[in-house]
Amino acid sequence: MIVVDPERVEPKPWRNGRGITRELWAEPPGADFEWRLSLADLGEDGPFSRFDAVERVFTPVVGGGFELVVDGRPHHADRYQQIRFPGEAEVALRGLVEPARVLNLMTARGRCRGEVHVRRCHGEVTWPAGVRSVLLAAGRLEIGDVELPRLGLAVAEGAALSGVAGEALIAEVHISRDAQGTGG
Repeated sequence: MIVVDPERVEPKPWRNGRGITRELWAEPPGADFEWRLSLADLGEDGPFSRFDAVERVFTPVVGGGFELVVDGRPHHADRYQQIRFPGEAEVALRGLVEPARVLNLMTARGRCRGEVHVRRCHGEVTWPAGVRSVLLAAGRLEIGDVELPRLGLAVAEGAALSGVAGEALIAEVHISRDAQGTGG
């Protein structure tokens, strides 16, 4: 298992320069990823960067209550609720009244598929193999002998993740491939 503390990850500007992001994990690393997980800081209304051949899952983990307009259609962005959209879509943030932080899962179309599920956990927890990583949104989570920081990420390396949660809110990142390994 690998643990990533987002406060130790260097923030980088978005492609369009309108915000910053912290890349928590990419598999494989680099521009030709199958899946990538980042935390984006939202500070103002405006357009999102375009990512061709990528599916995106947008999940507010701090703040919420604003709109994400995808190809002209508004979607209310509530905390811990995912919004899925293609990377080629014209996307804009609207109605942001306070800074927000979003978990941004990107998957390479045709190679794999991803989902984010947020759930409450207490006591001993074991995640199935399809859960590639977990992010602590609130509460306490200890995996092995490591206590995750708030918004900290634990990434599975082969074995399933398991830990002990203290009234925790956990964002589970599910990654799957079809039988040919070409995505879902």
